[in-house]
Amino acid sequence: MLANAAAHLEPGGYFLIEVGVPDLRLLPPAKTLACSPCAGYAGYDRYTDLVAQQAMSHHFAADESGVREQKTPFRYAWPSELDLMAKLAGMSLCNRWAWWDRSSFNGDSRSHISVWEKPDT
Repeated sequence: MLANAAAHLEPGGYFLIEVGVPDLRLLPPAKTLACSPCAGYAGYDRYTDLVAQQAMSHHFAADESGVREQKTPFRYAWPSELDLMAKLAGMSLCNRWAWWDRSSFNGDSRSHISVWEKPDT
């Protein structure tokens, strides 16, 4: 993903992503679900393979027409893994925040906004 992005950037260009950080620390031992309910919506991620970093996201939305489910398989990547991919693509990390308000990213952050730069030379 980051090699493709770097290939499309002009020298001095930036690549930015917003992505969630897996809630694995919140999972009780031997459990595989992380849930997020709110009015008219419920969702959970089932971590199906912790070694291969694979999961399935399930989203349920309810309204007057009924309940709909959407499933999305995904592979999660840790910020350090993304940094390595960026480095291999010739980019370097410029900034990382926990959210769009530029709050500090730390071990408790549930998402990150990361910005990498392709060097001028």
